[in-house]
Amino acid sequence: MRMKILFSIFATIGIFQFSHTQSLPDQWHFDESTKIMKAGDLPSEGLYSEDVVKELRMYFTSQSYWTQLTQNYNTKTDLPAKIIFDGVTYDSVGVRFKGQTSYSMNTTQKKSFNISMDAFRSDLSIEGYQTLNLNNSWTDASFMREVLYYKLIRQHTPSAKAGFVRLFINDQDWGIYQNVQQLNKDFLEEWYASNDGINLRADVPPGTTTGGPGPGGGAMWGDGTAAMNYLGADTATYKKYYTLKSSGITQPWKKLVEACSLLNQTPLTNLEAEAPKILDIDKILWHLASEIVFGDDDSYVFKGKMDYYLYFDPDTERWATYDYDANSTFLTTHATWSPFYNANKVNYPLLNKLLAVPAFRQRYLAHVRTLIQDELDETIANQLIDKYDVLIRDMVIADTKKPTTYTAYTSGLTGLKNYVKTRKTNLLANSEVNTPSPSISNLKFSTNGQPFINPKTGDVVVVTCEASFAKGIREVVLHYGHGFSSRFTTAKMHDDGLVGDAKAGDGIFSIQMPDAQATTLVKFYAEVIGNDLAATRSFLPKGTEHECMVYRVEVTISESKTVVINEFMATNTGIVKDEYGETEDWIELHNLTDQAVDLTGFSISDSKDNLTKYTFPEGVSIAARGYLIVWADEDGTQGKFHANFKLSQAGEAIFLLDKNNTLIDSVTFGPQTTNKSAARRPNGTGNFVIGEHTFGANNDGTSGNAEAMTSSFHISPNPVSDALTISGFEGILPITIFDSRGRAVIQRSVTESELISVSHLPAGLYFVESNRRSTVLVIQH
Repeated sequence: MRMKILFSIFATIGIFQFSHTQSLPDQWHFDESTKIMKAGDLPSEGLYSEDVVKELRMYFTSQSYWTQLTQNYNTKTDLPAKIIFDGVTYDSVGVRFKGQTSYSMNTTQKKSFNISMDAFRSDLSIEGYQTLNLNNSWTDASFMREVLYYKLIRQHTPSAKAGFVRLFINDQDWGIYQNVQQLNKDFLEEWYASNDGINLRADVPPGTTTGGPGPGGGAMWGDGTAAMNYLGADTATYKKYYTLKSSGITQPWKKLVEACSLLNQTPLTNLEAEAPKILDIDKILWHLASEIVFGDDDSYVFKGKMDYYLYFDPDTERWATYDYDANSTFLTTHATWSPFYNANKVNYPLLNKLLAVPAFRQRYLAHVRTLIQDELDETIANQLIDKYDVLIRDMVIADTKKPTTYTAYTSGLTGLKNYVKTRKTNLLANSEVNTPSPSISNLKFSTNGQPFINPKTGDVVVVTCEASFAKGIREVVLHYGHGFSSRFTTAKMHDDGLVGDAKAGDGIFSIQMPDAQATTLVKFYAEVIGNDLAATRSFLPKGTEHECMVYRVEVTISESKTVVINEFMATNTGIVKDEYGETEDWIELHNLTDQAVDLTGFSISDSKDNLTKYTFPEGVSIAARGYLIVWADEDGTQGKFHANFKLSQAGEAIFLLDKNNTLIDSVTFGPQTTNKSAARRPNGTGNFVIGEHTFGANNDGTSGNAEAMTSSFHISPNPVSDALTISGFEGILPITIFDSRGRAVIQRSVTESELISVSHLPAGLYFVESNRRSTVLVIQH
């Protein structure tokens, strides 16, 4: 059993300055050195690693499995199979053919496969993923377009992870497949704070035969059906052209109709103000720019009715689009596309309407320039192509199922490299793309005059940047938001010498930030607008809005304690009951003073990213030297002493803040024992021990079988930057140092006063544990 106690050390060190990444979705991360939060640029690992070809063996017991798979195609019925992946055997998984043209127009056995790990057993998954898509690279002789495309655009727009798999069926080599992530709730969870929004796939009605691109009715692409066109108020009409994949929102189809109505029926002069209310403009523009830059044949910009997804984010209450089906990217025939391809066609409203708004058009152009600079860099792109070639070439040669030849493979690689070169040349030939844009640099924040120091509530935070343009600057604005999922607010920055810059007209623009509540994550980026006719724009960071500078407002630590967390029980099966006769988790507070303490506005929480989860209402107080119980039952309807969170038996944290959001006490704990409490002994001031509860009373009265969970060894120095020593024991002490996510980062046995280097560890909060004893360690560099 492990219990980690965070106590007096918080009085000297800010515990929240290191927590930027703890609540971010998996595709997001925070870079401490640059103070930038970014998405999609980290390498994929495990199931979707791009550095190794995974081996997957599929076994069917029936000799007629191919006939059965063929018969099951239209009904999408899974056929039971056993697979061996990375040496691990999974019995009773579901397998079926997938794809449209890659199936119907493909006369070879090189079919695409959908593998449902949970088709017959809900407990089966691979690294938490229950659906695998093995794509056969139809029309892609290079066998790498999807992996390459998603790798290049993922740091700009939400897109699937993808890697390579060598498939064997009943031990017969079926060759190389591209293993592409399923666009389901698992995918959404990696990009958004909530995956409970509306996930729709734009599609054609079942049985419909699609035609080539062009306006008009019928079954032609771009026919004005599934491109967020307004089809009237009847939601049934939209259900013909979109497939609802998941939704935690009531009336999801009504939400879609509202968005389509706003996009198509709002006058152009009002669209800049109205569209962002229901559309995530920046995400949509990045998606459109990515499809056009890489000539995506299976896309919104080409077909205008299928092969893309829409997601309604419940936190921002806005729709965004993202890519699906990338086997037809990098097409030579599309290398000459205009950067405004199909924008003149009304049946493509995301292009036709949005790019007609000058501000949106210039933002889109800035994103196109970033894609050209970062992703159409021949050196970078060619290195990726060569890397994948080394991985798969021999397996492509050995593949007897492929419908193409080895010559076609090598030509495909050359085609990819030629596309990058040609596409860049053609895009830069466009006068709007190649127009000079303003310069913006040196974006930073300062707290009370000190650069890149996280503020506390009430501190003065100033954001500055430098901007210049040969044709003059029309405006510099800062976009900022409070919270990861917040919408951005826009405020004008000034070069008047009054806030943060040396003098008026020196090219340094500044703004004082509004105050924010403790623990708030503040994100921001700057935009400079040129004084040319087009009002050309540049952004910093250039990857906005999926790349922002951030700071977190620190919590003030109280130097004295009036009320403390005195006891808690995280697993209660009946030993203590609330006023409704229910057995709930509970937390006991204790007043250390001789006067009653008014708890109005005090907060208690189990999350450092939301310290005000439960706030005491007006009029609540705790008597002098008294006790007060809060039921952690997630049921606020039962009264003012019932909090909106529960405690975890596996371990977590409890935080207590006063009405000024000053942290006055906290405890972080490990696994708990059923019907045993963790209580301070001596009462009110001591360390926590596990034992019989003393509900609402002095903890010193009953010790029971109390088990001390705190540390008796000593760490010095603490905080530490380079190396530490441990003392207070005899002989050899086995230690483990855990990071704030519970991962062991150092494991070794030490002697007293032996130097232990921690210089290689990032700054942050750690726990040193030995023989069931634990203490807090803070590393600062």
